[in-house]
Amino acid sequence: MAHINLLPWREEARKRRQNAFTAILGAAVLASVLLMYGVYSIIGGVIDGQRHRNAYLQQEIQVLDRQIAEIKELRKRKAELAQRMKLISDLQKNRNMVTRIFNELAASVPGGVYMTELDRKSGDIQITGRSESNNHLSNLMRRVVNSSWLTDPTLQSISADPKEPKLKSFSMRLRVKEAAPAADNQAKGAK
Repeated sequence: MAHINLLPWREEARKRRQNAFTAILGAAVLASVLLMYGVYSIIGGVIDGQRHRNAYLQQEIQVLDRQIAEIKELRKRKAELAQRMKLISDLQKNRNMVTRIFNELAASVPGGVYMTELDRKSGDIQITGRSESNNHLSNLMRRVVNSSWLTDPTLQSISADPKEPKLKSFSMRLRVKEAAPAADNQAKGAK
């Protein structure tokens, strides 16, 4: 048996092992390529899903931004309307103020005092006129203090008029009270 040649058998076994190794290596490469493709597909799907969610969120953010802009515009309009309503309310409240001031002045001016000029600037009234005596001016100031619409009479100047010695020229400042008197409010409530 020494002459039996085992080389072809060994050679065939080596070729089979080499073919098996190549097949296993090919299968491993194919499996790793498929695994990588699968992982890439899964990651791509996750990324695409996230992109879709991000796009949806961007659309919703734009919708909310438009709604916020509308809300800001509505708040601005509301503030403008409130300001207009306040202005109209103030005008409504003060629309009869001039008439009341003139009525109050007419009731407060005693005989012997003559007004030649009235000037109203906001809450102040500047009166220029003539008086027969200082007592008449004192009476005017007392009546203004007791008035329901006028207050704070201040005599700024008094001087003798050279053309008419019986009359004295005067200048006086009065203030209009801010709040309406309680008597007028009660009269409105009674109506």
